[in-house]
Amino acid sequence: MGEQSELLDTLIQDLSDYSNIHLYELVLKFEEAIIQSIFLARNEDAARLLAEYLCFFQDPVPVEIEFFCFYNKAAFHWCTGELDTAFAHAKKALKTVESYGNSLGVARSLMMLGILRTEMGDYSEALAVMEKAEIVLRRNGGIRFTRCLNWLGVVSHGLKLYQKSWSYYSEALEINEKFNFERDQAYVLSNMGLLCNAIGLTAQAEQSFLKSIKIHKKVGNKYGIADSTANLGFLLLDKKKLYEEAESILAKAAEMHIGNNSFSKAGLTLTSQAVCRFFMDDRTESKQLFHKAQELVFAHESWEEQVAYCTSRAQVYMEYGEINKAEKLTLEGLKISKDNLPDFDNHELNNIYSKILFESGDFKQAFLRAQLVLQADLRLDALKSSAMESVIYALTETARGKKKLLQAKEEAI
Repeated sequence: MGEQSELLDTLIQDLSDYSNIHLYELVLKFEEAIIQSIFLARNEDAARLLAEYLCFFQDPVPVEIEFFCFYNKAAFHWCTGELDTAFAHAKKALKTVESYGNSLGVARSLMMLGILRTEMGDYSEALAVMEKAEIVLRRNGGIRFTRCLNWLGVVSHGLKLYQKSWSYYSEALEINEKFNFERDQAYVLSNMGLLCNAIGLTAQAEQSFLKSIKIHKKVGNKYGIADSTANLGFLLLDKKKLYEEAESILAKAAEMHIGNNSFSKAGLTLTSQAVCRFFMDDRTESKQLFHKAQELVFAHESWEEQVAYCTSRAQVYMEYGEINKAEKLTLEGLKISKDNLPDFDNHELNNIYSKILFESGDFKQAFLRAQLVLQADLRLDALKSSAMESVIYALTETARGKKKLLQAKEEAI
């Protein structure tokens, strides 16, 4: 990470006086510096370089340059959690690149729009957009294609299409390993971990997160380290109930998210840290962490994080026996989801609300709500069971394949 930061400093120094730099070289240096500053979460540098790059060209700015700037402004605001602003820039990138008929640029823009739709919780729309991008990117191959596969896996997971998700991840991982795309390999491993965690393969999930963290550290990806560290903390809290270990990991992840200006993710991580503190009987610290999380999560239109906050805080209020506060948060979470997240799974909130209705004496509504939860549980269990069988089979076949390859190499020697 230090080496990459030094290279960026050198690029920025070169650009401080570009009177003697050839135009072609100048464009390459500017674009590399912008991409690296976004990657390294050096947000002030990224914003300044994007502005300077556009100002360098006289009006009208070449459409290729406009496309680059709109696209990377979308990436910049996505990384900082400003999804609406990012979406507006991604639409401008698409409109610009369509004007000069660059099919690869169109596919990249569609990918960005799909990613942002995913972050906004609109998985159905994201899937439709990304499938269009995949057609073009599959023909071209390379790293952009593997990133498309990875995000198609994320969207399919969100839609509970677990087997389809695993298929996308597996193809992406195979290509990343073949061509040594380590940064992208680490992201795929983290997402595979989330999928394994969702279908009940906890040990495999933990291994995936640890591998992902190791690779992210190797390539110096600050965003990836924070994401995978947080995912590991969530697993230790939700599945293993290792509150002290989870709390320590989540605290580190939250600090990293804040350092990356990923405030919504920091808020989500602090929410889980607050839950850990509650079960560690440190209720004063738990309340303080919930307050910090609330400030961060509700500062932007981060709908999924807001629903997650309402869910976790309501669960804690239920443990306190403060039913009225739990009900208020539960209804708020359900409203946020209904208004903004068309494909979001409200299973946990519905379960909490069923218990609240029962405690309040509204047995009829409690029973109806409990039936919805039970039906959802049965459908989800069936999907998870089928997916678990497929994933275990795939992991077994992969292990056998590697064993045979190793044996063949030994025999050849």
